[in-house]
Amino acid sequence: MKHRTTLALLVALVATAPGRAAAQTAVPSPSATPSPDEIFRQAFLRLESYPIPPFAVFTSVWKVMPTQADAQGAAGSYPWRYALRSADGLENAAEPGRDDLQLPKAAVVPSYTGLFATILRPVEASPAPGVSVPSPLKVIAVVAATHVAYDITLAGIERVGGYACYHLRLRPLEEQRRYTLRDLWVDTQTADLRQASFIIEGRADHENWDGARETVTFAPALQYWIVAREQWAAGGPMGGHTFDVQTERVAFPPELPDWIFDQHAYDAHRRAGEKDPLAEILDAVHPPGPAR
Repeated sequence: MKHRTTLALLVALVATAPGRAAAQTAVPSPSATPSPDEIFRQAFLRLESYPIPPFAVFTSVWKVMPTQADAQGAAGSYPWRYALRSADGLENAAEPGRDDLQLPKAAVVPSYTGLFATILRPVEASPAPGVSVPSPLKVIAVVAATHVAYDITLAGIERVGGYACYHLRLRPLEEQRRYTLRDLWVDTQTADLRQASFIIEGRADHENWDGARETVTFAPALQYWIVAREQWAAGGPMGGHTFDVQTERVAFPPELPDWIFDQHAYDAHRRAGEKDPLAEILDAVHPPGPAR
């Protein structure tokens, strides 16, 4: 199974460290309900307050299930291992082999937009493929986000993962292919973005991909704020499938060898039968616990 069959969005789920740094930004008062536009503004200010680490190494499991009797392709759970470099967005993605200590076959790709894309950046730093968005717009995952592009209404207060959240519904006022957010769930106490849904257009270069409505859930990771879970359904030439992606282990090393992010150099190290330095990093990481 290809690791990017449907969407250039990666997820990670990690334990909350007791010493997680608190982002410094104003939050809505619990005694008064702010306007939908103000909730939106506070949520994205909060996201911007979290840092982005230079590197991350983690393992994810993709759970795939057919939704049609005639759907083709293998259903099941598929583990993947990733290394990310945030400076240039390069990603090393590999399906682990039988020997976890040896370098597995991997693809180094420049289209990473996932684990830390929830921390808003200028679009020039990590543009979505084929999309040109002028500053000062920001992106969340592959989604352009600015409150002036939407009619925003408050649908009520709902619980997400045990947290009371404002549920915002967003209707794009223009360029629906560009402004694809449809729902946000914002923590009433902290203004953290707990969940979001958005529309992803179909892409001709992806098999089994006619587009989907995506839902992602967010969680703290040490002092970072990342995507915790990704769920969507997609249909196409191979039939319909649902996807549920979560990460089992994650680490934030201060540095990684440059050859990890160079396809030619990585392949040379692999042919030489070298050990996998990422496996050693992950072996020191405990499975995640529930995010608080």
